[in-house]
Amino acid sequence: MIAKLGLVLAAGILLSACSSEPEQQATSANVHQRIDMSDAAVENCALAGGTLALSSQLDGSSVGMCQLPDGKRCGESALVRGACPAN
Repeated sequence: MIAKLGLVLAAGILLSACSSEPEQQATSANVHQRIDMSDAAVENCALAGGTLALSSQLDGSSVGMCQLPDGKRCGESALVRGACPAN
């Protein structure tokens, strides 16, 4: 009886070890990145009703952008100049 209980317990431990999730690697999809933009750009983005977002560049770098409700994206310099108004 004790041998059967030990066998069932050992099988349960082995099965639970096999079903564990693998460690998650740090990728851009699961790491929250801070968006560096000037205060004026962040304020202008908020005033235009936009949200801050990262945009991937061709060289692999990421640039902070303002995603406006109409789908338009504006960079930091355009926001600071006021050249990116909401429609």
